[in-house]
Amino acid sequence: MAYLVGDDDHPLLPNVILFAGPGATISYEPDPANMALLDYDRQQIKAQIRDIAAATLPAS
Repeated sequence: MAYLVGDDDHPLLPNVILFAGPGATISYEPDPANMALLDYDRQQIKAQIRDIAAATLPAS
């Protein structure tokens, strides 16, 4: 899976902290043995951001 790092700053990840720099394409595929050993679950970033936002927003 590859992600394109855009030129505009992201509110949570501004370009200054992106190790590859703006406009760079980065790709990473973890070793399946490590994923199994660590019980690594992928594609969870949206759920994690949602959980963090819910924990910081006032209750309605």
